[in-house]
Amino acid sequence: MSRRRSSILAALCVLAILAACRGHGEKGEGGQAPEGRRLELQRLGNGTVAISTFLAMDTVYTLSLGVRGAWDAASEDRVLAAFAAAEAQVRRVEGLMSSHAATGDVHRLNASHREWVPVDRATLEVLKAAVRVGHASGGAFDVTWTALRPLYRLKDPAWRPPAREKIDQARALVDFRAIELDVQGSRARFAKDGMAVDLGGIAKGYALDLAARALQEAGFPDHLVNGGGDLRVGGARPDRKWKMGIRAPRKGGIYKAGTLRLDSFSMVTSGDYERFRVIDGVRYSHIVDPRTGEPARGAVGVTVVGPEGVIADALATAMFVLGPEEGRKVLVHFPGYEALWLDEAEQATATSGFWATWDP
Repeated sequence: MSRRRSSILAALCVLAILAACRGHGEKGEGGQAPEGRRLELQRLGNGTVAISTFLAMDTVYTLSLGVRGAWDAASEDRVLAAFAAAEAQVRRVEGLMSSHAATGDVHRLNASHREWVPVDRATLEVLKAAVRVGHASGGAFDVTWTALRPLYRLKDPAWRPPAREKIDQARALVDFRAIELDVQGSRARFAKDGMAVDLGGIAKGYALDLAARALQEAGFPDHLVNGGGDLRVGGARPDRKWKMGIRAPRKGGIYKAGTLRLDSFSMVTSGDYERFRVIDGVRYSHIVDPRTGEPARGAVGVTVVGPEGVIADALATAMFVLGPEEGRKVLVHFPGYEALWLDEAEQATATSGFWATWDP
């Protein structure tokens, strides 16, 4: 169920919208941040938007702060400290939860052979959220999909759709219910030997939450965290609300751009347009339905809006797998979360409250 929403293309798509709506700000001003990080400032009549960009978790992260009033050296110091704190949270999540980090929690858990593995409280929280969405979605979201991943190396020029026998063999090790969590002891293990987790479909949403919290605690309630096109938003710019958009999955460009009525929210998108192959006229995407072991075909693009990035991230995958009819039933268990589905013709189906979250 790999869903690499951590796509540089998606990030640039959202950044293009933001850049096109800068008002009267000046682009590219600002000092040199520590460790070579470039601080971009957009000067406004009543404040400044400060922006910092870095690479983490296989994608582009852009942090934006709305700073009201005059800009001076003290403002710059506060902003740089806030950016450093937020970036540190993202890199902490990456170190703990990336399946590529040899010293992280995920690596140790996947190599555990059914033994209890102490994990950081952050990792435990993400695993708990993953299991919750797994249960609610009937397995449409399953972080133990990892056994299926070798069957869908779509970048391989020689790749062909896997045989049913290979899929069934891999699916024997796909079952989020076999993740056992010791909440008091902050430990995790698998009930079946040979299982593994991949938190790529949920950890980035959690990183968005932690980065936004760091900016809030640093005294900046007006912030936007953009991780590969997935957003965690608080407050507004000094001159107006933060503007964002939903990518058009087939026609290119932006399907919907605008502002939301909510003061604080996450917006996460899942689509089959990031990595796919067409074999004999059939489109195979990187989003796999863990219940069948085959590419999901519930939609071509899904956007979820809700309070927390960690839940919105997981739900975006689940909604993509399930499609609108079954997806609506799942969202009943997650008050405050709304979804939009786009089909091949980019016809939209949405929950009753989705468009109500947008300004006219």
